[in-house]
Amino acid sequence: MVVEALVAAAILIGGGLSTIAAFDSTTRASHTAEREAEAVAIAEKELERIVTKPFAQINDCELPGAGTGRADDPKSWVQGTQLFVPRKFRPRGGWATPPPVDVSAGNRLAVEPFAVNSATGCVAPLEDSSTAGVASDSKIAHTKLFHFITYQGGQCASNLGATATGSLSSSALAGALQASLTATASANLSAICSSTQQAKRVTVAIVLNQVGNGAGLKYPVYVSTLVPDPNAFLLG
Repeated sequence: MVVEALVAAAILIGGGLSTIAAFDSTTRASHTAEREAEAVAIAEKELERIVTKPFAQINDCELPGAGTGRADDPKSWVQGTQLFVPRKFRPRGGWATPPPVDVSAGNRLAVEPFAVNSATGCVAPLEDSSTAGVASDSKIAHTKLFHFITYQGGQCASNLGATATGSLSSSALAGALQASLTATASANLSAICSSTQQAKRVTVAIVLNQVGNGAGLKYPVYVSTLVPDPNAFLLG
């Protein structure tokens, strides 16, 4: 009887511990999902604040500094005066510690130059939530807000003008018409290709502080949008 009682007690204790562990895991997952949703809300609010500025003021006040190279550091995407824009910001699979950011060609969406201008209205590359307007009653304190503002838009190939005008020159068009079209194409391409880029990409990264029970986010939350230049145009 004593042995049976001990076995039954061991089973009950084991089952109780398993139930507690499962409950703790579920609670942590729920808290993590909740915090991710809150981080997305903060990022979207910050993005809205920036994109409502006049286009000329949508710039980083200074060039963002280089990061640690780890996937949990938003500045790891900074490459000198350019930002590596990945297809996926977060690494795949489970990692005991955050791996390096994936800057391989397969993960590259674009590499864009930073829009930097310290004039009035510019955006600080890094802010602390305690001074960035996050509600005082939020459980997220001292969340870091990273702002990456880059020029977006393909530059014209160096030989585009020569290719276009060369095609016109070798065509079967008659003299005056050919000369007129060639001159017009050359002038238009020159104006378009020498103009400023026609949009800016605004990327906001949110890094949450870690709470006591560890139910946090291992990787930043990113929200990005394109802001077109209202003065940009294409010549007909």
